[in-house]
Amino acid sequence: MSSTTYTITEARARISELLRRAKAGEEIVITKGQEPQARILPLATSGRREAAPLRHLHLPDDLFDHDDAEQASRRTPRRNPSETISTIRTSG
Repeated sequence: MSSTTYTITEARARISELLRRAKAGEEIVITKGQEPQARILPLATSGRREAAPLRHLHLPDDLFDHDDAEQASRRTPRRNPSETISTIRTSG
């Protein structure tokens, strides 16, 4: 990836161009004096976040696509709030 450096003043004046160039794959570095302050990078194109920290585990892609049967069995069924209030009133 190629990289180009601009001062804050230059970047302000050319922001549309810099965004277009970043979208095309170029890395833009913005400096204040000689010190880098920010980078404009192209977005990842996949749309899915990669689970890089878990890559070494070789987990299947659909691991979290379905309910876990054990978790589903532990879920408490939702009640209507009116029923809950009624139950509290009659038991108290």
